[in-house]
Amino acid sequence: MEVDQDFMDRVLRVARSMIADPAVADEVTQRVAVKYRGMLQDAFLTTVVRHAFTDYLREQHRQTPLSQLSAPQQTRVQQLIDRVSQRWAPEPQGPPRPTVYQERLRVIYGRSPDQRGSNPAHQVLVYGFKDHLGYAPEQIVGDLATIALGDLAECLVREYAHLSSVPERQLRSLFSPLLEALAEAADAARLPDYWDPVRTVQGWVQNVQEEVERPASAGVFEKRENPNQKIAYGFHQFLGYTPERIVAALGPHRLGELAVRLVDEFAEQHPDESGRLRRQFSPLLELEGSRELRSYCTPAHTVTHWVQAVDRRILSARREQEREGLEMVFASGPPHETIAFVFTFLLRWDPERVARRFLERTPVELTDELEAEYAREWGAVRGWFAPLRTRLKDVRARSFAARFEANPDSGTVLDPEKQVAHWRSRVLLRLREMIQNEQKAILFADDYDLL
Repeated sequence: MEVDQDFMDRVLRVARSMIADPAVADEVTQRVAVKYRGMLQDAFLTTVVRHAFTDYLREQHRQTPLSQLSAPQQTRVQQLIDRVSQRWAPEPQGPPRPTVYQERLRVIYGRSPDQRGSNPAHQVLVYGFKDHLGYAPEQIVGDLATIALGDLAECLVREYAHLSSVPERQLRSLFSPLLEALAEAADAARLPDYWDPVRTVQGWVQNVQEEVERPASAGVFEKRENPNQKIAYGFHQFLGYTPERIVAALGPHRLGELAVRLVDEFAEQHPDESGRLRRQFSPLLELEGSRELRSYCTPAHTVTHWVQAVDRRILSARREQEREGLEMVFASGPPHETIAFVFTFLLRWDPERVARRFLERTPVELTDELEAEYAREWGAVRGWFAPLRTRLKDVRARSFAARFEANPDSGTVLDPEKQVAHWRSRVLLRLREMIQNEQKAILFADDYDLL
């Protein structure tokens, strides 16, 4: 099959802009041309040429010691090594099991985009190009805007397989819900279809609504993150503004001005409830020198918000698995051992401090303190400690102090600090075995180095 000369010229220009040695640039151009034969879109030329160059260097490195390569080539080889060993790459060996990278990909791509709680296809695609392939939001806007989402998904899988050395077949199984949904789509949607200002504002309102509905929703409006989304949500939720009206009527105004207008208009319509809304939006009322609302509707800003939406989904999954991990902890031993484990291993308290708590407080008080400590980190944790409280109903003693009393068999006195450390070790051994056998709460296990 004859290679299109115009395509060859475009590849060669990219290669020569990247590679100082003309002979190497010509070699890389030939490799790209033979592999793709004119089928490649310009948006991916730089990425593919870079991969072809690193493949070339890999082959040269097999034949030439690193010390004999030129300085630029040594740099390229090191970049290749760094990229292949990035944090999302799989473990190089070990039995087949849901490893951490697989679990992360499952959380992001392992559900159909139309399922409740899943991110839309355009959001997870943008996340993949930014997080896995290193595209900046501006590059996504400039390079990927004209390409259909289905083609973007195919390219993401191929390029990620190349960068991470994960077999493409394995990646396709993890990406299959996304790939299948896009393959079945009737239209060839593209990213610009979703960064239309009205759709962008609709997404803002939905993001805040989902955050409000979460169990840990206290203080949503006290946080200063994404003030544009919260103001749009306020006008929609409390004053009935449609996304179209928000774009047209509010776009040219600054956020601080809009926050004041929101509270004032609500006070006119609902004077008896105006104090509540003013308190709720008080951090936004203090915005000074803020930007215009419409400045947040640019494509690059919209892409950034899409990535943040996927990050929130990952955080939600971590939260779900943290609770699942606690359930496994509470099932792995008697209450005094599991309480000691949560304090010393998960919360990193010193065993001596925990031993004093065991001597001073009742089991219920210890559980209350655990729950309060967890709430500082995770927000609302209602129900997380219910399995432990259920097990405490069978504990007749008002204190665990008796666990440190003299051993009736040997007559020795148990050291409280060493005993707490011993309980931690016992639970840790059982918990690691449970995680290995059940392959559950992988993100929880990764966070605490339990794998």
